[in-house]
Amino acid sequence: MKTMESKQEIINLLNVFNIECKVISHEAAFTINEMLALNLPKAEFVAKNLFVRLNKTTWKSSRIH
Repeated sequence: MKTMESKQEIINLLNVFNIECKVISHEAAFTINEMLALNLPKAEFVAKNLFVRLNKTTWKSSRIH
């Protein structure tokens, strides 16, 4: 994975469109509580990603025919 390169590519793209950004690096946080414990600036604007995966077996059995 090209994490650092991808981060810089995103920053460069934001700069191309004159979008101001501020990068804040921190240790990994897996919950909102862990994120809040980091005491980051503007913590009230933190969003947690949620990925939902559909189980094919469940989907097939729950479909209405």
